[in-house]
Amino acid sequence: MTRIASLVSPLCVFSILVLWGCSGLRGDETVSEQQLACEALAQTPNLTITVAQLVEATETTPQYCYMKGIISPAIVYHMQLPLPENWNGRLVNIGDGGKDGDLDFADHRVAQGYAVANSNTGHDSGSEPSSSFGLDNRQAEIDFGYRSVHLTVNAAKTVIKNYYGEDPEYSYFEG
Repeated sequence: MTRIASLVSPLCVFSILVLWGCSGLRGDETVSEQQLACEALAQTPNLTITVAQLVEATETTPQYCYMKGIISPAIVYHMQLPLPENWNGRLVNIGDGGKDGDLDFADHRVAQGYAVANSNTGHDSGSEPSSSFGLDNRQAEIDFGYRSVHLTVNAAKTVIKNYYGEDPEYSYFEG
């Protein structure tokens, strides 16, 4: 009996350690799966995506997937994608007032569960202040006038389909 007890005891301890270790791995696997799903966006067919990474949670914003891409020739867009369990099934494309030319974040919308998209409307306000981007640049005028918003939302819907596995139920423009 003593011999069996001496074998069972280490076996039980080993089993407990294995189970405890596996439960720890499961939590890491979830993070890894989320990270892999986010990073996989960089391979989305027919889109040029330059960044796809998880952003850690803050006091006011939950963890989310951030991606940034380019639509030729000069439209830069980005998205803030809530993790799948936090997504409310909706997309909001954020517009900007004035001449725009930069990327804006909408952490408050991510906290509400929205997938958020935004673009620079085809120009960089830092290097092309005011309306100088349109001077003798017909493509910049076209991108700013209508092309950037339309193409950004189309790209955003493709990204959403790839990330969440379904289309957004509703899409909004806020600007």
